[in-house]
Amino acid sequence: MATTTTSDGITLHYESQGDGAPALVFVHGWCCNRHHWDRQLAHFSPQYQTVAIDLAGHGESSLGREVWTMSAFGADVAAIVEALALKEIVLIGHSMGGPVIIEPAQRLEGKVIGMVGVDYFKNHAAPPTPDEIDEAQVPFRQDFVATAQQAVRNMFNDDADPALRDQIIAAMSAAPAEIATYSARSWPTRPRNAHEP
Repeated sequence: MATTTTSDGITLHYESQGDGAPALVFVHGWCCNRHHWDRQLAHFSPQYQTVAIDLAGHGESSLGREVWTMSAFGADVAAIVEALALKEIVLIGHSMGGPVIIEPAQRLEGKVIGMVGVDYFKNHAAPPTPDEIDEAQVPFRQDFVATAQQAVRNMFNDDADPALRDQIIAAMSAAPAEIATYSARSWPTRPRNAHEP
């Protein structure tokens, strides 16, 4: 595990394993952390350099930022890529990590040779409106832990590994509520009262 510091003073924690190009840079989803990629790092690190990141306010990375936007998280990813002096990378983003990886792809021109969205881009054509996001956030603001636990539990099939399910539910519901609700509101949206086809 290693750290780097962003231009706004946040200490970012990340893990780098293996060697070989391109480097695979894994970006976690909403309320997650770098350890959600442990099995992928173990699988790919014998052939490639693999990097898993704790975005600001997640996992072991520090708090203290005033805005928790996709652009700010994207700058976190770029800061780690630059700290490691990576020259050729594939960005892999899960859920919220999908819009996050778009930002460093624009900042790191010439270094990004591919992007992989995991459980994100399939709905990219019809993102929610700001009103829909605001409405969905109400129960999270009222009782974040209980609402997050139920929301994450609903993401799993009945035949999911119970130990893995419970581990992920516990980790995601322990995320800072303020960061979780702020970052959810900053996901890409379509305009308010947009005409539906």
